[in-house]
Amino acid sequence: MRALLFVLLGVVCGAAATAHAEAPLVIEETFLPVIIKGQPYRLEAMLVKEAGSTQRLPIALITHGQAREVEKREAVQARRSLQLARDFARRGWLAVVVVRRGFGRSGGKAAYVLRACRDGDVGTPLDDQTDDLEAALKVIGQRIDADPSTAIAFGASAGGAAVLNLAARSPEGLKAVVNMSGGLRFFPRPDGQPASCDAEVMIPFFAGLGKRSRLPTLWLYAENDTFFPGNYVRRLHEAYVAAGGQTEFHMFDPVGEDGHFMMGHVDGMLRWLPALDRFLRTNGLRTYDPAPITAAISALNPGPEVRAVARRYEGRATEKALAISRSNKTAHAQFGGTDLAKIEANALEMCAKVAKEPCRPFLRNFELVTPGR
Repeated sequence: MRALLFVLLGVVCGAAATAHAEAPLVIEETFLPVIIKGQPYRLEAMLVKEAGSTQRLPIALITHGQAREVEKREAVQARRSLQLARDFARRGWLAVVVVRRGFGRSGGKAAYVLRACRDGDVGTPLDDQTDDLEAALKVIGQRIDADPSTAIAFGASAGGAAVLNLAARSPEGLKAVVNMSGGLRFFPRPDGQPASCDAEVMIPFFAGLGKRSRLPTLWLYAENDTFFPGNYVRRLHEAYVAAGGQTEFHMFDPVGEDGHFMMGHVDGMLRWLPALDRFLRTNGLRTYDPAPITAAISALNPGPEVRAVARRYEGRATEKALAISRSNKTAHAQFGGTDLAKIEANALEMCAKVAKEPCRPFLRNFELVTPGR
């Protein structure tokens, strides 16, 4: 999976009296000691949460895709998903990025990495990857800052297929999964022989997943995904739903040059981040409350320009800030860095430059700014 456009390289640590939208983030890079089929392994992981939280936090388990090239699999790092982890942490989750066996610095040789699909056997290699996620979820649930009764799983590309497989297992505490551009592709075998499976074998396999799963799932795809084209994905989705699977399905208009990598694309985030928040609210899962923000914006009686900026702000990555001019006619959003104070200052400067009048801070991440603060 390509690195996100907004991968953040700085680690922000600190303490605060209470956890809220302006609290620093605690970022912990570690290894999870897991047991899989009776054998011990160490999985590379990164945990992100807001500082100062005194309660157990719901778990957002995040996992990556799978490149064909061995060198790319070896280069996978948990830190490459830092932006996504930050966004979950800002919504009140203990975000945990897990690198599966055979990738990056995680242990295990993981035969599935080089195993080609034979005779329609998709489940066996995917089960190996799902074992990693289930084992990681169990270990994370034992932490004193984790609430094992509430977890979601977010997977991209092959990781998307893995979290759907995890949903079919329905481990204790898992409430929902998010499938971003998910699926499996088949390549020639390591011995040079052609792959014995083609894309069609995934249709009945996804039907099997839908038959076994009763958890809500969010599917996020783009029409110009070169890995999994729109019409093919619709067939996967139809098979899943027809067998009994629960989905909220989004097929977005083309994103960038290749919609498969919309996760870190600015235009992609404008589409899928608001969809993620709606899904979380619909299923009673933690995220920010938009009602106070909507009411505060309406109270300004703003023009269409300010309303448009506010709508786009919903799909911007944290850290982010929104500034509004004194006359309420101009707004500017700044986003994507690590220093919220600097981001806010830039938003105020750009807003004033366009508006030709002073501007004031209006939002810091998801928190309304009280005048004078």
